[in-house]
Amino acid sequence: MKNLYLMRHGIAARTNNTQDDFDIPLTPEGIHLLEAQTLGMRKLGVKPQIIIASPYKRAQETAALVAHALNPELKETIETTEDLVPYSSPQNVFATLSAYQEFESVLVVSHQPLMGSTAGSLVKGRGSHLPFGKGCLCLIEVEETPKTGKGSLQWLLTPQQQVEAVQTR
Repeated sequence: MKNLYLMRHGIAARTNNTQDDFDIPLTPEGIHLLEAQTLGMRKLGVKPQIIIASPYKRAQETAALVAHALNPELKETIETTEDLVPYSSPQNVFATLSAYQEFESVLVVSHQPLMGSTAGSLVKGRGSHLPFGKGCLCLIEVEETPKTGKGSLQWLLTPQQQVEAVQTR
């Protein structure tokens, strides 16, 4: 693996005490913004060979929207793993990614705090954290098997910056 894209799910509905966190969907605003973001992602050259996502509804919806926009064939092959739930660990993410070493470009769609701690761990070392708002996307160059402190952050973009990429490149 060379290019690891980490993405936090899009804007999701506010939770109420009766709704299970697992089932919270994207909002219409979140869907609209993600659709705009994918134009920027294409302009930035984001071309994952595979997408791996959390089983939570909002992550699955995000992964499906991104797959459809970047490469419709990817939508049929989105991998799902419990290792990408919100309070998993970067080490679980690394273990999952070790099964995908043959791919040059992988997109992971998950949640906070996992995306921030995984990005921080790859770039700065164990216990580090990078800011990761909803819809944020980063590119980290990694070795074949991602390891703590062995990644090189290429960029970390907010949704708005992804949308603006269409106009600036």
